[in-house]
Amino acid sequence: MDISINNNNQQKEDLFELINLLEKVTDNIESLKAQITKSKLSSFFFILGLCVIIIFVYLICYIFDTLSFLPLINQPFSLIFSIVIILLVVFSFALGYYYYSRQIRKLYVSLRKEQTSLYKLLEFADEVKKLAFKECNFTVVEKAVIEVRLSRIEFGEKDMSREPKFSVN
Repeated sequence: MDISINNNNQQKEDLFELINLLEKVTDNIESLKAQITKSKLSSFFFILGLCVIIIFVYLICYIFDTLSFLPLINQPFSLIFSIVIILLVVFSFALGYYYYSRQIRKLYVSLRKEQTSLYKLLEFADEVKKLAFKECNFTVVEKAVIEVRLSRIEFGEKDMSREPKFSVN
């Protein structure tokens, strides 16, 4: 009899531990999604900043050229200066794009790994829950807590098969 009670308690503990793990993985997924959004915004503002710099430099060059504040600067120097500025901006843009796209790609890979882990854990949790509900004596409150905690876990678009299907007859 004691072995049966210990086994039931162990199954309950395992189920709650599994639910805790599912919640941690879900939190990791949400954190990764936030990091991806942050990286996308950072790359957008980086590109926007480069555009502002380009416009600012050309406005300064235009003002100096139009108002003739610098009579010593001749046309070839102005052309070389413009080419150097354009090359620097293009290089900065390419470097920034490479950095942000690589960072975002790494985050997406991590997100896919976490989502895969979540799907596998969800399948396993369903089996453990069914077995534990069948063999253990859960109170109504414990069952409700388990169901609510499992229902709060967001599993993304891939797990829409878990949602109830409604058909119009």
